[in-house]
Amino acid sequence: MSPKSYLSSAITLVLLMFGLLVLMIPLGAGIGPLELSIWFAILMAGLLILLVGGLRARARSRSTA
Repeated sequence: MSPKSYLSSAITLVLLMFGLLVLMIPLGAGIGPLELSIWFAILMAGLLILLVGGLRARARSRSTA
């Protein structure tokens, strides 16, 4: 996974998560502190998974070069 791939995946995840949040508020979803903390935890977990995958791919590409 190249840095550009990691960056584009992270941007996509952030945009999708914020889009989901923005779409749910006008639909009458009860967004409280618990829901926001769960949303934030999912966002951070996704970004962490992308970071770990990017670092592992970079290490793998350096070891084969």
